[in-house]
Amino acid sequence: LNKAEYPTLEELEKIINQLRMKCLKLGASKKRIEGYELIIDIIITAYFTGLRINELLNLRWINIDFKNGFVVVGDSTFTTKGRNQRSVPMIDKIKELLENRAQNKHDKNDFVFRTKSGKRFTKDYVSKTFKKVCREIGLDESIRFHSNRHAFGSLLATKGVPIYHIREMMGHQSSVTTERYSHVKQDTLKESIQVINTEVK
Repeated sequence: LNKAEYPTLEELEKIINQLRMKCLKLGASKKRIEGYELIIDIIITAYFTGLRINELLNLRWINIDFKNGFVVVGDSTFTTKGRNQRSVPMIDKIKELLENRAQNKHDKNDFVFRTKSGKRFTKDYVSKTFKKVCREIGLDESIRFHSNRHAFGSLLATKGVPIYHIREMMGHQSSVTTERYSHVKQDTLKESIQVINTEVK
């Protein structure tokens, strides 16, 4: 994977800041602000869980295991692309984000990502909004919403997480798909070894 194919952590922050600026724009309605805040939460969750857009938009509170710290993807009402249920651990940032959203839930079967009035966004709307913001801040044209999923896999690989664990969290049916992230890990190792290069004349 080329680094331009997914947003870095710094670029993610720029995307979020751009959306927050829209919330602060003079004359922005409460409805529009709530919509942008929802998009922000969807993007952050995508980046740090690796969930596909359909998986995110079909996530219900019954799928959030706060006690054990997992997001459970796939159930009797929604089938994942790989047709298998999987559990993705929540980092503190995601747990806090979801706990804040949970304050507005009415029922365990409610969708996680919806407005207070119950409105849900289509994957097309979320994707186009994300792409528009990426263009506004000048990110590489290859970056799209699905790139957040690649960012998650790449982030895990650079931190030394075993490929098998990455495959489990991302729900890949084939290990071949996950192997793309092994190249990221190799690149990180190559960068690390350069420390010795500077010491050896």
